[in-house]
This record gives sequence, C-alpha cells and structure tokens, in this order.
Amino acid sequence: SPFYTSTCSAVACPANSRGASVVVGCSCDAGYSGSVSAISTSPFFTSSCSPVTCPANSAGGQVNNVPAGCSCNAGYSGAVSATSSSPFYSSTCSNWQTGATGSLVKCQNIQGSPVKITNAHASNVRYVKFTTTSYFSAGGGLNYFAACTTGTSDQASNTASTLKFVAPDANPPGWRYASSNPSSESCNSWWWGPSGNWNRNERGGGWKLQSVVGITVDGTSLDWRTNPGSSASQTYAADNDIILHFCDAVTIQQLIAVPWHQGHPLQATQLQYRDSSGTWQNSGATGAKASGYGLWSGTSSTAQYWTYGAASSTAVSKHWRVQGMKDTSVHSRGCGLQVPQWLAHQIQQVIQ
Repeated sequence: SPFYTSTCSAVACPANSRGASVVVGCSCDAGYSGSVSAISTSPFFTSSCSPVTCPANSAGGQVNNVPAGCSCNAGYSGAVSATSSSPFYSSTCSNWQTGATGSLVKCQNIQGSPVKITNAHASNVRYVKFTTTSYFSAGGGLNYFAACTTGTSDQASNTASTLKFVAPDANPPGWRYASSNPSSESCNSWWWGPSGNWNRNERGGGWKLQSVVGITVDGTSLDWRTNPGSSASQTYAADNDIILHFCDAVTIQQLIAVPWHQGHPLQATQLQYRDSSGTWQNSGATGAKASGYGLWSGTSSTAQYWTYGAASSTAVSKHWRVQGMKDTSVHSRGCGLQVPQWLAHQIQQVIQ
C-alpha cells in the first residue's frame, strides 16, 4: 500500500508570468499581455505572455517595450509604468498646450452666468485640464468647470471607461444593484435577477477568468483577471432581462454577456432602449454568439458569450435593457456583463 509511486508535481509558472503554479493559475507579469494555460504534454503549459510595445509618445532604448522601460519622447512630459491589466501600461506622456488663459475674480460668478474663457487656437481637442497658476492669500476653490463646444450641438462626448457589472456587491464605481426594476429606482443602477440568486459558492481555488482573458470581440478584450478578479460572481436567475439605468442619456457601442461555461450558452432577443414616451424600442444593435472562456474554473474556450455591436446613432436613452436574455440550458446561469464602449450625449448651448 498504496501500490503506486507518483512524482506528479505542479509546474511552476513560466517566464514572464506569476502565480503559485500552472495548476492554480498564472497571470502574465506587469507589462506583458497574453495568458498561460495548462496542457498534458511537456512542458505542461502554453504561454503567450509577450512584452507590450512602448505606447504612443514614448520609446524604449535598445528594446522598445514596456518591461524593458519606456521614456517619453522629446517634447513630452510624464512617465510610462507597467501594469497587470489591459492595456498593461500606464502612460502620462503628454504635450499639453495652453488653449486659453483668464482670471477669476474673488467671490464673483459663484451664481448666475459663468465666466467663459474661449479657446481660440486648438481644434479637435479630446482632453482638457484646468490649472490654477496664481491665487490670492490662502487660495480658493473652483465652483464649476465644463469644456463646451461653440454653438448648439448634439454630439458624443465623455467616452467612458469600461463598465463591468459582475455582482450585486461588486458594482462599477458610482453604480448600485437595484432591488427590482432600475428604471423606477435611482440612476446608475442595474439588475439581472434578484440579488439573492447571485453567489460565489463554486469559486474554489479561483475563477478561470482570474488567469485568462475571456474573449476578444472586435478588438475589445474581456480581461477580468485582476478587475474584478475574485469578486466576480454568478447568478442562478440568468433567464431575466438585464436592465441598465444610466444617469446620462447614452448610446451603447458594445455589450458582452459572460457565460458560466460551455454547458450554459447565453442568448438574447434584442438590445433595447426606452424612448421619450416610455416605450421600449429596438436599438438596431446586432446580437451574436461568440466563443471564449466562461467564469467557472473548469470551463473550456468554447463557452458561448452573447454580444451586441453598436446601436443606431438615434438610439440615445438613460434606460437600456437586454431583452430575452437566457441560459439556453435548463440551469439559468450567467456571470455578469461588460459594457466596454458607450458614449454619453449632451446638448450644450454656449454663447460667446
């Protein structure tokens, strides 16, 4: 007894990755993109961890990648550092230019018409910052600051960061999980079935999506390895509409619903928005299935996601829903969604 000998041992994480072992899960080091997967033949893993090229406005020395080190180009200030989440670097290399200058008078313009400082030089501006260069006595505060366009316009602004809706207790910053229907509750709330149907009971040693990128759709990756990481969850009430209530009127450019594993394929009927009369309308976005890794640790790479592309440019609303979402097996499981591309719309009137 025990009538066998065994030398089976867990393989260490390969170069340019970290983790307890390949069995437990490895993540690419900061500054590297890719994933590590276990296989049954030597060397018992496959790794696609590769260094990320230095970002725009920066360059490396003999080796032009983030792990080796990147410096801002001449004429740019800032720095580049490696990170462990997409795009696997953080860069502040910029060449800020002065668009306009002006003065704010003590205790004036706190109410009524604001001071307008016109930018007469730059065009096609994406980023604006306000800098106080001098102040009286102990200083003061900025009551209101807005970057506006000239004239009347109805245009997309405020391209948002990725929204990851992963659990009732792990919401995007500024968001909450609704008790029932978000449309009748406070804005920046969402719902995919009763909160009591969400749990992490089967997380075990970790989710699959803590070690791999789940899927890439039209150039956008679902990378949940560190955010949300272990905070991801699953619902046993996937056969419900997914409802989103934004504080701003938005148009959705892409939406990705995450499956449990290949045995629980997701599917939905329409991506809809609510018009000014309160009627739900088809947004015109095309729904499609796509294969990738599900949340569960035992998933294969053939789990069926359900995705939507861009809605019609006329589909603008605070209220959105994925109608007819369901797990097409009999178990009704789902694992959250990601809205990586959405645009807030504002109508602004500025009189120069």
